[in-house]
Amino acid sequence: MNYKISFVPCILLIGVLVFPSIAKSDFVIVKQRVVDELMKPPVDDRLIESLLSRQRDDGTWTGINYTDVSREGFEHRIHLSNMVALGRAYKNRTRNSTRAKKSKQHFELALLNWVDHDYICVKLVAQPIGTPDQLVTLMLVAGDIFPCWCCQKAQPIIGRAHIDAPGARPGGDRIKIAGIQAKNMLFTGDSQTFEKVIRVIEGEIKYVEWVGMKYGYTGLPQTLMVLKTELKNGRGIQYDNSFHHRIDGINNTLSYGLGYANAFIEWAVYTAGTQYSFSDEKLASLIDYYLDGICKTAVYGKYPDFGARNRSISRQGALNAYSAKSAEELPAHLELSNE
Repeated sequence: MNYKISFVPCILLIGVLVFPSIAKSDFVIVKQRVVDELMKPPVDDRLIESLLSRQRDDGTWTGINYTDVSREGFEHRIHLSNMVALGRAYKNRTRNSTRAKKSKQHFELALLNWVDHDYICVKLVAQPIGTPDQLVTLMLVAGDIFPCWCCQKAQPIIGRAHIDAPGARPGGDRIKIAGIQAKNMLFTGDSQTFEKVIRVIEGEIKYVEWVGMKYGYTGLPQTLMVLKTELKNGRGIQYDNSFHHRIDGINNTLSYGLGYANAFIEWAVYTAGTQYSFSDEKLASLIDYYLDGICKTAVYGKYPDFGARNRSISRQGALNAYSAKSAEELPAHLELSNE
């Protein structure tokens, strides 16, 4: 009897010791997949030499307008991309080489300049998406070489991307912002919050009813609170596999709806075969949406129907053929899940 009593605590102790290690292992696997993907873009040596020669002593670059923070301006985004390029260059070179050390000094200066000034664009999307996305990429690529205090100063800026942010509206924006937060949790080592955010991303794959079907075209609710609630609940994949981002019922399948699918596929691949992987039900819903929504709203499944691009039609390259990257990643996800 005494053996049985002592046996139970032993089993519990084994569970405490083993399961955290499994969780940590999966967490590390996902982080490595993300870092590997971020390191894929090749290093352009000519660009790197140009960045090194054009940087000022305060970490800024010539040719960038640092005073214009308007929606149409905000060339500060170039500063962000320059930092990421230098970070990749450093990681791809022998760290004790002269060129690598020079790259390290330059992107440290650039990061210090950014966290000291905290450049903010008037355009809302730059605050919870654009800037945090580039900064968390830099952290994952080369954050291990920055001083701890410098990384800590970057955290409030990256932290503007979180699932409760004002811009984290259901649908495409919510998944994008959640994805940035998930990457930041990988960097900071917060596995509990990471799992919570991953489940938010997974939960965004769902069918919703456009409010126009409920109230009719002329009977929309007049009070602001009711309208906000209906707007929140009506965003996302419709039952005809189109995608609505706003209350007006305009087709956004190949703009917000495409980014929504791509972000989901990205995390489906990152988490495949781990404890964070998405359910078969959610993956099936995504595949249905991709085949019967996105592909059927594109000519030959390749060229976008401008009617489903909404305001994105005005952007450069709006009618270019789509890449097959996302479609190819879904089978890759299945292979990883079966390993």
